[in-house]
Amino acid sequence: MYYPNFEITVGSKTFTPSSTKIFDFRVKCGLCPKVDTLELILTRDDETERVQRGENVIVKAGYEDKLQTIFSGIVDLIEKGFRQIRVHALNRALHFTIFRLNRVYLSQTAGKIVSDILDSLNKRLVEKGEEPLKHEKIMDGIMFPYYVIGENICAYEHIARLAEKSNYICYTTPEGLLNFKEYERKEPYTLKYGENIIEVSLVKLFNPIGGVTVYGESPSSWAGRETFHWLSKKDYSGTSGKGVHELILKDPSIKDTDTVSTVAENIYSRRKRDFMTFLRILGEPKIKVGDTVKVENVLGTQEPIELQVVEVEHHLNFGEGFTTLVGGVEVK
Repeated sequence: MYYPNFEITVGSKTFTPSSTKIFDFRVKCGLCPKVDTLELILTRDDETERVQRGENVIVKAGYEDKLQTIFSGIVDLIEKGFRQIRVHALNRALHFTIFRLNRVYLSQTAGKIVSDILDSLNKRLVEKGEEPLKHEKIMDGIMFPYYVIGENICAYEHIARLAEKSNYICYTTPEGLLNFKEYERKEPYTLKYGENIIEVSLVKLFNPIGGVTVYGESPSSWAGRETFHWLSKKDYSGTSGKGVHELILKDPSIKDTDTVSTVAENIYSRRKRDFMTFLRILGEPKIKVGDTVKVENVLGTQEPIELQVVEVEHHLNFGEGFTTLVGGVEVK
């Protein structure tokens, strides 16, 4: 039998099971533009009273002495009760949600645009004396002859839209590293019902979309990508899928016929999902967003099912123990 263990560092203070100061913690992780969160409940005493907003937080969990980082971020909110203190923390992708900029790009890939947003944000952070954000992998994605970033929405929302157009996944690792890349099937973690799977839920997504049509503008296909995009007045479109209900999108960032068709296919591929599977399992700190899991021994299924992990929630308290909720979509 393995015994759950954890180590939570807040600023210069470290809490472990032996300190008996932790009632409960919950870590939620997902794809952008969601920001990973931590909710931590502490006993109220002189030591926990010193927890301050803006302090760095690192959460490690696992069994016995084998601990894995499942969250790193910054304390954002502290709620003090009579006997308890509730601490809310956000991972460092928080900076993307409050960062806004205006920028025009010519003949740049989605990945180059994301890299420029990251560089611009890091310059701002360094000016304020804060640690810059780092990335693990940023892939190119599709090419945009002309693309505009506006301050009407935050930088993280812009990155999420670029990911959807390229059919990429975007997330930050538990260590706080940004990823903007194509989903890559990895060696799956095998989960078996009755062995490490506690509960299985199949959620039907409300998705009336039968097809997707994307309209671009100012097509460069009439004069190549060297054209002056603002001179053309002709619109054009790309369509993917068929059905009674059609999702129609207008995207002025798309300037050529090849790109508009690719974007329509990518958006259709991401949105045409009928089901999402949630697995509640014995706590597994190694499973992360972007991983692959293989589900076996589930009633009603003949073959193992492989899922792309898009959500992970770790929960530990002394009443229920250590559990992990994995949300995934079927690998195509």
